[in-house]
Amino acid sequence: MIVIGRIVAINQQVAAYISKSLPIIDPNFECRSKGFSIFEVTKMINKSTLTVSLKLLLLLSVFGGILFALNRGQTAQQAQEGERRLRIQVHQLPPRFQDRMLLRCDDAILATPTEVKEVTCYITNNSSKVVVAGGLSITYLLDDNGVSAPQSAVLSFDSLLQPDLLTEHPEGVIPPGGQYRLRDIPTTLDRPITAIIAFLDYIEFSDSTKEGPDKGSSQLINAQRVGARKYKQWLAKKYEEKRSVETVVAFLNSDDDIPSELAITDPNEAQGARIFRRQERRVYETKGADILLKHIKGTR
Repeated sequence: MIVIGRIVAINQQVAAYISKSLPIIDPNFECRSKGFSIFEVTKMINKSTLTVSLKLLLLLSVFGGILFALNRGQTAQQAQEGERRLRIQVHQLPPRFQDRMLLRCDDAILATPTEVKEVTCYITNNSSKVVVAGGLSITYLLDDNGVSAPQSAVLSFDSLLQPDLLTEHPEGVIPPGGQYRLRDIPTTLDRPITAIIAFLDYIEFSDSTKEGPDKGSSQLINAQRVGARKYKQWLAKKYEEKRSVETVVAFLNSDDDIPSELAITDPNEAQGARIFRRQERRVYETKGADILLKHIKGTR
């Protein structure tokens, strides 16, 4: 209704301007009594009409721009009306670790009561050691007919999944004083979300020391490392059979599931293999075949 009201008001203004601006010709006007010829009067009228036409065209262009902006604003507002923000309850590590590791989360964005659009958290390393891997536990509390039902997920990061990548991407670790951002993928749950809880579950340092309650994160990370290592060894074998980098690239570009000959049954190992494949495909696209083969044949 607001947009329609504005359109009516603008139309009225345009009509008023046109009625004031158009030349009014008196049929009894005596051209020669004013010293003008018929030709000169015609030129004056044509010039005046052209000026009014150009002004009218300009007004219509401005009017169209205003209408487009109003409609676009209304569409964006409607798209955001269903979204809401939900504060994430952040639980820090036990007091003896809080001076070394700190967790902070933005408000979660819910597209609908059951759909999580965005969860973003930040891990700050206040220790004197380099963090190489970690796990963040996210628990969604769901409304199950008035009873709170938890559903958990782990967001992990691991710079040692493919150690060769640290040479080209040293930002994969969290140095002392550094910060790392973790984002959950959009998630749809089967019941309305009433609360979200986040806590640091596991931190691994470069000297192999560890911190955190570790309620499953290290198991997940280690399984993914095993899967990545299996896929790397299989890929190296395929290269030795053909001695062709094109063969390796074809496997990396494939969207097929993990080859059955790897005998991977653990879904976390399979996920590690997929992550390795995706990372090395990116290496080939950005660094070329030589660096890719260096990674595949590497012993790290």
